[in-house]
Amino acid sequence: MCYAEDEAHNVSETTNWTWTVDTVHPKVKLTSSTPKTFNEYKVPLIVDVAFTEPVVGFNGDCVTVTRGVVTNWTGSGSSYTVYIDPDEEGDKEAFVPVSVKIEKGAVTDPAGNDNEASNVLEFKNVTKLPTVTLTTETPDAFNSSKLPFVVTAEFVRGKKLEPAIVTNFTEAAISVENGTVSDISPNFATNIYTFTVKPEGEGPIIVRIPEEVVADEAGNLNEASDPLIRTYDNSIPTDLKIL
Repeated sequence: MCYAEDEAHNVSETTNWTWTVDTVHPKVKLTSSTPKTFNEYKVPLIVDVAFTEPVVGFNGDCVTVTRGVVTNWTGSGSSYTVYIDPDEEGDKEAFVPVSVKIEKGAVTDPAGNDNEASNVLEFKNVTKLPTVTLTTETPDAFNSSKLPFVVTAEFVRGKKLEPAIVTNFTEAAISVENGTVSDISPNFATNIYTFTVKPEGEGPIIVRIPEEVVADEAGNLNEASDPLIRTYDNSIPTDLKIL
């Protein structure tokens, strides 16, 4: 409470002042609707920033991005949206690991309290198409004694041939000439599939995976495999020669 008194001892009315002491540091949480594994050409990388109170001084430079840059931001007060352009994949990379965070002290509240550090969001930017290789232990020419004819399909990505996780790999994704497919068995840890091919008749059996029949976790459709060719010959020789 304050008042004033003049030389004649006249006293003014009292006046009250109050001050609010703010020592609370604003907290911040990052969220995103972008999938953890994504393709930047299909889905943009957008991060939402939520502070526990209005802050001052926020801009794109307040966001720390590993393997990417902030291209734009919007918002005010306590809520912001940040748009990020990931780096391109290197020749030997199967994906680009992108991390996003806000460091401690990047902004302040109106009282000058620095923000606390945010959580860290981590993403994989995948733009390379998955490739698939078909192999078998069945010899080039075989008969019924070598059945079953089992084929292995391995999906990889990049020059390091890292496993590419694909979805919807079913019998419909496999093309077989002179044969039928059954018994697909996946190994989800390595993303290697095996399946059995039953010959429909004698002659060449051609197995292939056409392009764009399965997708990886980022939505990239596969490239076509090379054909796997084996010849089924179950005929008994009839033209015998005695030496």
